[in-house]
Amino acid sequence: MKPLILILCTGNSARSQMAEGILRSYVGDRFEVASAGTHPSIVRPEAIEAMRETGIDISSHRSKSVDEFTGRPPDWVITVCDNARSNCPVLPGAAALHWRFDDPAAVEGSWEERLAAFREIRDRIARRLRAFPPPAIRPAVEADRAAVDALLAGSELVPVDLDERFGESWIVAAREGSLVGVAGVEVHGEDALLRSVAVHADLRGAGLGAELAANRIAWARSRGLRALYLLTTSAAGYWPRFGFERIDRGSAPAGVAGSNEWNSACPASAIAMRLTFVSG
Repeated sequence: MKPLILILCTGNSARSQMAEGILRSYVGDRFEVASAGTHPSIVRPEAIEAMRETGIDISSHRSKSVDEFTGRPPDWVITVCDNARSNCPVLPGAAALHWRFDDPAAVEGSWEERLAAFREIRDRIARRLRAFPPPAIRPAVEADRAAVDALLAGSELVPVDLDERFGESWIVAAREGSLVGVAGVEVHGEDALLRSVAVHADLRGAGLGAELAANRIAWARSRGLRALYLLTTSAAGYWPRFGFERIDRGSAPAGVAGSNEWNSACPASAIAMRLTFVSG
């Protein structure tokens, strides 16, 4: 029996129906994919049309209750709205993921206005589902070096120094035997440098980069470090969500400023940022 992935929202009318069609197109015959709702209703015609535009036919889908699956607990449960997450019945043994998407059915207006909202959510769901099944995140080892270098090159990031040794401060994300993400922390005394957060091009926009970054930030914080620094040439608008603030590049402490990335590898135009853990 194939592993079952169950996608849940409240009405099983829009988000979960589109997600079912998209994910089935991604995973082929490796998984069984279904969707359901805590309060099922109808499949919205806007959802059918938005999916038809991508070549995926969900016109034969019906809105189903999650209760239909109590006899066969799923292997994965993906909730795509907060209400479904709060009201989902206990499904023993299922791995749970929660990816919140706004409800396009809440948008009022003309057919074209409503359809535009469904298209936007369809595309957001598609980007997110590219990361399923979720890659396994683990500590990096020396055997990963070539794959890490390839990831960094594909992201136009500074390569790992030859004398840098992978250990607990570096992690990689692996899926189906391939590395698809990496992130590292260089510790310099009481401070550290966040570097090499890279994701394979096929998975960008699916949330993996944020997961890797949050993992390394939590690791650095748990070590009692004073602050975490980074340099970026194109993502200065991305990092404030994690608490980073722009700083003058010359204000970095000596250990960070003396690193290869800070001192010479990154261009002078790179923007310096800092996340402070301990003030003073």
